[in-house]
Amino acid sequence: MASRWSTTIIVDTGEALDFSSIQSTEDAAHYLLDNWQGERSSMYCAAIRLCAKAIRGEVTHEAAYISFMAAVREANVSIVSNRSVDVDDHLTLEIQRSVAEDILVERRAL
Repeated sequence: MASRWSTTIIVDTGEALDFSSIQSTEDAAHYLLDNWQGERSSMYCAAIRLCAKAIRGEVTHEAAYISFMAAVREANVSIVSNRSVDVDDHLTLEIQRSVAEDILVERRAL
């Protein structure tokens, strides 16, 4: 079962109008393994290890979140949104997704 984070992170994948919404340790692990376009640095490897350990219950999901964010920042992945939301509030998430899409369009126009 996915342990949802209290913060939803929306990152720019580098493709036109494409972004990923990371809401849990499992989402972070999938992003790192399937969508990562940055360097496979030691910070990246640490994030994968901590995500796996958190999924197995060996460390907290907060540790996985912190490690994921450190890898994202080190790789200069564009964070479109990083906000605390009630993850059960689907309307809030849809609004956040729409705003993120608008931000991406504006950034690419510059």
